Amino acid sequence: MPEDSPYTPPSDSAAVSKSPARLRPWFVFGFLIVFVGMLVFVRQLFYTGGSLVQCRLWEFYLLEIRRFFTSSGMLGPTSGSGTQAFVMFLSHVGVSSVGGLLAMGLGAIVRRFRA
Repeated sequence: MPEDSPYTPPSDSAAVSKSPARLRPWFVFGFLIVFVGMLVFVRQLFYTGGSLVQCRLWEFYLLEIRRFFTSSGMLGPTSGSGTQAFVMFLSHVGVSSVGGLLAMGLGAIVRRFRA
């Protein structure tokens, strides 16, 4: 009859709940490494209205934020570029999440070998 019981002892539930918590720092570390690495090393094209300028990703974000707050609202060759910055940010977070998941997998492997 104990197999049919929904009750789990506190020791079993504590072991299950601590498992992801121990891997969370691995995810955060991997995420931050990839996020900062992309900010520093990835280059993005920024359209100034007359030419394309190649800049680092963090500079691209700053230029787009400045353009967003100083825009007159008139339609022109640079209107709608905020969407490109948002899509780039989503892909930046997505790639960083993959890096965090890979680091979390590495942490699980390390933890398994230590045990």
